[in-house]
Amino acid sequence: MNDSAAAIAKKRLWEAHQDIESVLSSLDQYTRIKICHASLDHAVEAGRAAAKREAYEDSDRNRAAITPAKPETCLWQSEPEDVWVTYCKKTEWVFPEGGTPKEHGMRFCPFCGSSLRQTS
Repeated sequence: MNDSAAAIAKKRLWEAHQDIESVLSSLDQYTRIKICHASLDHAVEAGRAAAKREAYEDSDRNRAAITPAKPETCLWQSEPEDVWVTYCKKTEWVFPEGGTPKEHGMRFCPFCGSSLRQTS
């Protein structure tokens, strides 16, 4: 913005300020206070909304940064004594009555939600 445009903007701002002052001076004191309080309340609420929005956006960014990408398939490897080790969390799963995840109707890993693929 050049100097003449800045001067024009400053002049218009001053004129608007004078108009507001003249309107406010024509009102009684109670009404002026009420308008000021309403303006302050609006500004506070707008500030709270902006802060909330920013907190949610930060939360989403942080969650995305720390959440690892979900693999398409989770490999389950058979170990002795009907123990299965999951790829996603390196967690052990045991079928007390024996069998495989497929025999028990498991299609998805209960830990990561990916489709389950078993190896013997």
